Amino acid sequence: QQQQQQQQQQQQSDNHFHHDKISSFRAAANKSREKTLIQRLVHRYQDFGLLGRPVLNSSDQITIEFGLAIIQILDLDENRQMLRTNCWLRYTWKDPLLNWESWLANGEFENITQVRLFPYEVWTPDIRLHNFADERLLEKRMARVVVYSDGTVLWIPQSLFKSTCPVEIQYFPFDTQICYLEFGSWTYDITQLNLTWFGFEANVVWSRDNRFSLICVDSRTTARSRSKITFTNHTDTLQYEPFSYEPNPYVDFTNYIKSNEWYSDGQDEYRVRPSLRNRQIRSQIRCTNVTYQDPSGRLYNRTYKKLEYKIRMHRNPAFYLSILVLPCILLSCLTWVIFWLPPESPAKTQLGMNIFVAFFILLLLLAETTPSAVRTFPLIGYFYCLNMILITLSTFLATIVLNLYFRAESQGRLNPILRRLVVEGLGRLFLVRQSVPLPPVRCEELDKTPTQPPQSLLLASVAGLRRVPPLRHNKFDNSVAESEADFTIGCDQRPPATVEEAMSGLKATPDHSPILSRPSGPLEREVHEVKRHLRLYLGRLRDKEKRNLIAMEWRAMAMVLDRAFFTLYTLAILIAVLLLIP
Repeated sequence: QQQQQQQQQQQQSDNHFHHDKISSFRAAANKSREKTLIQRLVHRYQDFGLLGRPVLNSSDQITIEFGLAIIQILDLDENRQMLRTNCWLRYTWKDPLLNWESWLANGEFENITQVRLFPYEVWTPDIRLHNFADERLLEKRMARVVVYSDGTVLWIPQSLFKSTCPVEIQYFPFDTQICYLEFGSWTYDITQLNLTWFGFEANVVWSRDNRFSLICVDSRTTARSRSKITFTNHTDTLQYEPFSYEPNPYVDFTNYIKSNEWYSDGQDEYRVRPSLRNRQIRSQIRCTNVTYQDPSGRLYNRTYKKLEYKIRMHRNPAFYLSILVLPCILLSCLTWVIFWLPPESPAKTQLGMNIFVAFFILLLLLAETTPSAVRTFPLIGYFYCLNMILITLSTFLATIVLNLYFRAESQGRLNPILRRLVVEGLGRLFLVRQSVPLPPVRCEELDKTPTQPPQSLLLASVAGLRRVPPLRHNKFDNSVAESEADFTIGCDQRPPATVEEAMSGLKATPDHSPILSRPSGPLEREVHEVKRHLRLYLGRLRDKEKRNLIAMEWRAMAMVLDRAFFTLYTLAILIAVLLLIP
């Protein structure tokens, strides 16, 4: 029994061995068919040669469908004007040397509809980026080509591009940049190679709002069914079109990784059908005519076709708002304060110089973040310079006013024409009141006003000397002056408004007063001494009044100019803001 069991186990192990061996042979046979197909295709290509276009007739034109899919915007160097992007390139063309449908009909390579080959084993188009800016001159990573049984070749290499991009920073940091990537054949003209857009011939599910939820670039392996299937999901009615072909003249943002610094309008419309997009900028086809002369002297005209893909990018201004725009707004509000400070205040010049230094620091910071060699200067830079100019003018004007205010005796009066135009003309427009000369003070207002200016009281007291009545019982003269009995000491009905009017009363006193008519006496000498001191004091008051008048005239003109600069500054800020924000 033990021998029988051992024989049965040996027989079972032999059966498993033979079964595994047969399975391995079958797998090797299937694998060998694919390898055999690849070897036959490569050998046929080597027989015909890799050089030359894959056409049966040299006069035939080969059509290359080319598409650009952007994966990530790596960097935009404004100083060097270069754009670095991570992209996928999509090529598709038909190569008759790679067609094995006749072999499928014989059943030799059944169920093998596509193979992968290295790009150096087959012919590939020499499409290059024309505005290339990379010193390495290396743009594509190694990627195999997918070959279909009908000879269609699909090639999607990964590429890191560094291209030129003209930068416009006029509206920085709210600027928009449009960069171009120009692709075209380097040696083949339009009669030999026709370059066109890569189309969506794929499994597409469209909704009623013309958006798709699924797209497969490679649809050549799907069933060739032209039927339309309509089904309903939770939100919308969808329509399935297995072979809905439509060229795409836009940069593809399907697999785009969003950037923190730049925003592109294509990242929102990548699900919209190409024929219905209205925000994303459309790419263009350009043709370049070139005339050259061969060694024999004949002239040839060649037309080369290029696909110009456009990428529109909007800068994210969040970072620059905090370091450039917000400090500028706060400093502009402080600049308004400068124009409303009194012209004779020393704090006006100090505040103006501090704001000037702050704007200069912001200007240096702006110069570090923007390129130096540009055609246009940023509007925010003009705004900084405008603030610095107005602050400089206001500080210069305040310095002149301070000098005039404290040294008015050495300055002349304001020009009458200048005073009429600036103080009286613009002063009324900007509601600046001029209080020189002083209005007269009336008697009935003295009781109502608790305090009066010392100059007015002095003039009133001097004028009252001419109203002093004569002594009725004078020891020098027993006569009574009956004619002056109705005079009283007090205020005249109108006090003198000027020094000259007050002095006129003093000059008339000696002729009417019986006290001063005596040729001798100590009282007469005292009165003359008082008159002499009053004349000196009133002369000093007259000079001081003249200096105050000059200083107040210049101060009034400075206030009018401050209001004018305030109005101009406000208008300049409004215009700059309207121009800065598009």
